[in-house]
Amino acid sequence: MSLETSKSKFDLPYGKDIMCPSSKGLGQEHCEIDIVTLGDKKVKAEDKTQVYISGALHGNERIGPVVAYYLIEYLVTNFEHDTWITYLL
Repeated sequence: MSLETSKSKFDLPYGKDIMCPSSKGLGQEHCEIDIVTLGDKKVKAEDKTQVYISGALHGNERIGPVVAYYLIEYLVTNFEHDTWITYLL
């Protein structure tokens, strides 16, 4: 597993941050988007199937990021303990 931010992964220059709706409902603010990569490190990147999971539904719905977080936690916790999850990853 690896964890990166969108700014570091895509090498965004200073001042080119990703903007998100403000949590106060007024305008926009800088935000970080976390990118989590899961998988078996023994398998080369070009041989892996990639699945994109986004927790962003609508600006003020909090369930999406929570579900994405718990899915990641479930996959990481069960890797090498559950044969199906290990196969998927």
